[in-house]
Amino acid sequence: MESEARDKMHSTTQQAVDVGTAMNAWRVLLTHFSQRYAKVPSIGATRSGARVGVAFDLMRCTLSQLRSLPSMTRGFELMFPDEVEEQRQKKQKRRQQQQKR
Repeated sequence: MESEARDKMHSTTQQAVDVGTAMNAWRVLLTHFSQRYAKVPSIGATRSGARVGVAFDLMRCTLSQLRSLPSMTRGFELMFPDEVEEQRQKKQKRRQQQQKR
């Protein structure tokens, strides 16, 4: 996944969060998701989950609302349980493939 993101001059979710963490950002707002991937990016497992918010197409967010964005992540995961499970299975499959190498 990282090599595909690099080839397209994009970042993985974890890479974007890592950049925000490295620059000591107060919030990291994830946007611009490919339609090929899950509706809800996997941020629960990130090291800085408390700093991360997710924005979707046509979503509006004021600066004052940034404080509450990370708390909405769990709600998004509950709204899209099939996508979250599919994402978990893909991640597990990638780990297994990496272990075989």
